[in-house]
Amino acid sequence: MKIALIGKASWWDAFFICALAFSLPAAAETARVARVIDGDSLRLNDGREIRLIGINAPELGKNGAPDEPLARAALAELVRQGEVHLEYDAERHDRYGRTLAHVSLPDGRRAEEILLRQGWVFLIAQPPNLSKLEIYNVAERQARREQLGVWSRYKTRAATQMKSSDTGFHFVDGTVKNIGRGPHAIYLDLSDRFSIVIPHEDWHFFGGDPKRFLGRHIGARGWVTAHANRMHLRVSHPFVMDVTD
Repeated sequence: MKIALIGKASWWDAFFICALAFSLPAAAETARVARVIDGDSLRLNDGREIRLIGINAPELGKNGAPDEPLARAALAELVRQGEVHLEYDAERHDRYGRTLAHVSLPDGRRAEEILLRQGWVFLIAQPPNLSKLEIYNVAERQARREQLGVWSRYKTRAATQMKSSDTGFHFVDGTVKNIGRGPHAIYLDLSDRFSIVIPHEDWHFFGGDPKRFLGRHIGARGWVTAHANRMHLRVSHPFVMDVTD
């Protein structure tokens, strides 16, 4: 099976990116952590909730589901001294009012990169906050290659088996049956009811003719939504999508 690695860095790029990871980022401010909410969120002493950019941790249990606390424990260990540096990206708040930031430790290491490299969290790419995406992608590739943490047990769902109740963060795969264009996005249909949605404003990250995906097997991660008896998984960057022949 031939694998097309979209956006794969060369060995020199990877070396350069890893070297950058050990440099102290320019911190917008220094803050004190009051508590760790979950594996990708912190509460500061001033009351702000910080959502770490570029990662998604397995959720705390909801609706009777068991907790998956490993990412939370790992983040708590990293910030146990209480002081963190916050570095902002292009967009500073999400739709829930949380502050979006890259979080680094007093010694300059980035919390997101460590969690990714240890395999406790998944990489996500949400434009326009992509300034550290290359670094985080290299970190996740290492954990995925070594089957660390979540990579030893995560499960991909077949698009043809997804139900309307299967919303939330998932890894979904399937073969592209049809390609559609709407006023706001390109749709890669993996079944009659399930589509990967790539917004037009993010297509420049992918480039080329969308028809090249027709008949190819795609695995993608992200938040699945359901509407009008259809399910959508929005993808905004090729680093969160694997394409195979």
